[in-house]
Amino acid sequence: NSIRPYYRFFKKDLPFNKDEIKKIKSKHKRKFIDRVDYIAASYREEFESVTKLIGEKKKWLEFWYFPLEFMVDINNKSLEIKENIIIGNSGNPTNNHIDIIEKIKNYKVFSVNEIIFPLSYGDDQHIKSVKNSIDLDLPDKGYAMTNFLSLDEYIKIIENCNVYINNARRQQAVGTIVPIIWFGAKVFLSNRNSFYHYLKRIGVEVSCYETDLNEK
Repeated sequence: NSIRPYYRFFKKDLPFNKDEIKKIKSKHKRKFIDRVDYIAASYREEFESVTKLIGEKKKWLEFWYFPLEFMVDINNKSLEIKENIIIGNSGNPTNNHIDIIEKIKNYKVFSVNEIIFPLSYGDDQHIKSVKNSIDLDLPDKGYAMTNFLSLDEYIKIIENCNVYINNARRQQAVGTIVPIIWFGAKVFLSNRNSFYHYLKRIGVEVSCYETDLNEK
């Protein structure tokens, strides 16, 4: 590998190895990062994590996703009893579904009707693994929701959940977390997730996946 760049002077069609490809891609990305003036982020913790990752100072362009009013009827103050748990927001491996299943599979949750896993999009192999784990460890209550839903249909499902669990270690599922908090569910997020720290900072009651989640 060390003599490869020199050998290429004589053999122009010599393929690049993995380390060379990585350096080329990194140099290519850096060229475009240098041209960027602003980083769009929804909250300061996310902005700071990105600037730390790229090692450069940039300006913060504040933006947000769908406002709450576009997703729910904010005048509806329904206090119906809810009996479902929802886990994650997609079939993306960053949800760390298997870790959650391992943690809760022996919980005696008699009052729970369904434990819902939204898996309508994501990584096909991961979705298959999650479905197998649900069948093996949560056969009575686990439900793999693989069909695509309209926003209204999805909102109706999360409105009937009293617990939401997401073990993503990065900002993810904001469009699920915000309305489900509005509906009064108890939300568990990883303390590695910048959105968890943002919610805590602004005074929203949110629980820690690593330390607060238990059978009770």
